[in-house]
Amino acid sequence: MFEKSLTDFIRGLRVNKNQEKYIQKAIIECRNEVKSLDLSIKTMAILKLSYIVMFGHDISWASFNIIEVMSSTNFFQKRIGYMASCLTFRQDTDVLVLSTNLIKKDLTSSNYMDVAIAINALSEVVTPELSRDLLHDLCSLMNHSSPYIRKRVVLMMYKVFLQYPDALRTTFSKLCKKLEDPNKSVVCATINVICELSFKNPKNYLQLVPIFYNLLKTSSDGWLLIKLVKIFSSMIPLEPRLVKKLIPVLTTLIQDTSSMSLRYECINIMISGKFLEDNHESDLLTALCMSKLKSFFEVSDQNLKYVGLLALSKLMITHPTLVLGFKDIILECFENNDVDIRLRSLDLIECLVNKDNLPKIIKYLMSQLSLPSDLLPKHYRVSLVNKIISISSKDSYANILDFNWYILVLTSLVKISKVNVAKILGVEMQNASVRVKTARPYSIKHFSTLLYDPELIDNIYDPESNVDVLSFVAWIVGEYSSLLDSYYEVFESMLLPKVLTFSTNIQKNYIQAIPKIFVNWILKQDIYWNTEKKAESLVWIQKIIFFLDMFCTSKDFEVSQRAIEFREIFRIAQSIIEYDSSVSGSDNMDKSLCLNQFSDTLHLTSFFFNNILSAMFLDNLNPVVPKAQRKIPIVDLDLENWIYPLVQKNIKDSLNDFSYESLHLQDKKENKFFNDSFYISEDIISTCHSVSLENMNEPNNIPIVKLEIHDTSMEKKGKYKLGNVEENIVLKSIEILPDEAPENILISDSESEKTNYLYNNKSSKSVLQIDTTALQKFNIDEDENNVELLNKIEEIKKTLKHSKGRKKEKKNKSKKVIKKK
Repeated sequence: MFEKSLTDFIRGLRVNKNQEKYIQKAIIECRNEVKSLDLSIKTMAILKLSYIVMFGHDISWASFNIIEVMSSTNFFQKRIGYMASCLTFRQDTDVLVLSTNLIKKDLTSSNYMDVAIAINALSEVVTPELSRDLLHDLCSLMNHSSPYIRKRVVLMMYKVFLQYPDALRTTFSKLCKKLEDPNKSVVCATINVICELSFKNPKNYLQLVPIFYNLLKTSSDGWLLIKLVKIFSSMIPLEPRLVKKLIPVLTTLIQDTSSMSLRYECINIMISGKFLEDNHESDLLTALCMSKLKSFFEVSDQNLKYVGLLALSKLMITHPTLVLGFKDIILECFENNDVDIRLRSLDLIECLVNKDNLPKIIKYLMSQLSLPSDLLPKHYRVSLVNKIISISSKDSYANILDFNWYILVLTSLVKISKVNVAKILGVEMQNASVRVKTARPYSIKHFSTLLYDPELIDNIYDPESNVDVLSFVAWIVGEYSSLLDSYYEVFESMLLPKVLTFSTNIQKNYIQAIPKIFVNWILKQDIYWNTEKKAESLVWIQKIIFFLDMFCTSKDFEVSQRAIEFREIFRIAQSIIEYDSSVSGSDNMDKSLCLNQFSDTLHLTSFFFNNILSAMFLDNLNPVVPKAQRKIPIVDLDLENWIYPLVQKNIKDSLNDFSYESLHLQDKKENKFFNDSFYISEDIISTCHSVSLENMNEPNNIPIVKLEIHDTSMEKKGKYKLGNVEENIVLKSIEILPDEAPENILISDSESEKTNYLYNNKSSKSVLQIDTTALQKFNIDEDENNVELLNKIEEIKKTLKHSKGRKKEKKNKSKKVIKKK
């Protein structure tokens, strides 16, 4: 039998057309090969499986065979076994406990190469149990004669600290000694570990500041200096006095170093550490940082340009005025071919905007949207639209002088964005229309054109089309339909059968908006109610009823419900107008009968449209503060006390009040009134509530309700002129409506408060998917004896509870035995 080597397997895989089938066949062969007693065959099978893992296949079934290869005395085979363990083993691998003694043996080997590969594999598969069991061996290796091993062990200790934080207290003194190691690579590795730990909890390492400061002054290693600067940046919030101490050293590094990475870290710590404010040398430091920061954009390296923009984004938070000096550089970055650089410059554009240059900057950003779709990715187009809206609406539209211009910008963004941003644009169109009263006529005029825009309507199946913006436009047009100029075009576009192909969200808003538009169209007519107007209104009502009929059987419940409700309302309107026409067209009509039904037929129509239909949409909808309901104070609510008395207490009280004498009197009273037709007993009342819906249509089961008719006096008789809903709006000044909030609102909650990024991470998971919460809360100054004592006390408590439980079980058993006897 001839086994394939890894080279043969790769060659066959590349030649084979069906690679998946070839891999599955190879896995079957490897399953047989790992059972071989020949360790070389087993090793080659594990090597091929390690290659197969990179295609996404699971080989956890070979975990035990991997451990067998790891135990080989041959270094080549052992290395393959450890490599496979790094690719296969996980925290929950069962056979991982079997590798403890094997790894311990390799860590104490005289061959430093065996020690090295064991350390390397352990860094990938380490668990809390392995960390605790192998901690002593790892500590002894920190004093190994080979600097190669010392360096690897120090780096390995960081993974141990993540899994087993208590190990940090035991090994901290030995770790600190490595800062004075004669080998520079060991010192650099130690600084790397402390740098990562300091970002978790920098308080534990403040005592090492003198050593760090000495290394910062004397070392010439660029990588070591970068890590030291990062350590100091994490410690400055806890020890602000470091600022004054570090200024001379950092200034020298910025001026003299040729390393752009080190220069960036020095500028970064000056920005984040508040070196540029509240300091007598702040002006000199600011000038130095700004001059050196411009050098990042003078080179052709795209990475340095990105890093420079990253520094400017941090500077924008504390010193936004300083970013204005980089205006030309930021705008040049928009022409860069790298999309990441464009996105970074897009974040900085907010600092450059003011009332004077806002239209120019918006025009410049919109010119990028006009580029072909293949030149700009979708996420960049979405970011452009988001940024245009955010800088325009900043501080309640503080930078906008002409809202008519802004309405045109929003309308054109719908067409030129070439990406689906309908929700973003729709919300902003809605927001601008509701908040800015003076801009409503202009916004209604231009937004309504989108309802019959063929470019938008004909592309409803395009996933990148902004057709969903029609739902917001329909709401705006319906809410402020009294400001419409072209009712007929809006009616024709909204009553098209093509609306059936729109999304249900658009259909809901169309159905809701059509009655509002119709009512305002009726009320806005300047002519008297005559035969022509009746005929025209009947035509539109019939079209609306026909349109609503199409949605009454919709699968969406809300669409069908709205369609049915408004269809019935329009049927009532149709019957009233037809009745009006029949009365007015009759010559031999009994006028006394007409007055008996209603004072005048014209009053019936005008009353219906002015007082009933218009009242349905009378109130304006104003913006409300987000989370306003959550911020309403809770008044007179005691959650500790029972709202109602206990059920058992009520039963006891009712039993105490019961008497046979009162029951006899009650029966006597019921027999007395049994034949009285005017007496309603409690049994009849209780059965009324249980009448089914099917029996409600029977005459005897219809409930009698007293109807209150409000007295409505008609002020005018004869010809009635329909009034307008709103008066003509006079454009005087820009008034932006604020958010409505409930009275006695609570103070804003803590979610708006800024927190320190060092101590309040959004996620407790690191990049390696390891929970670092314990390491963040770990305090190295706590006495280890106290911790052990607390753990022993908890164990004693558990044993006492367990013993008490056993004693109770014995007592219960003895009682049962006595009862049986």
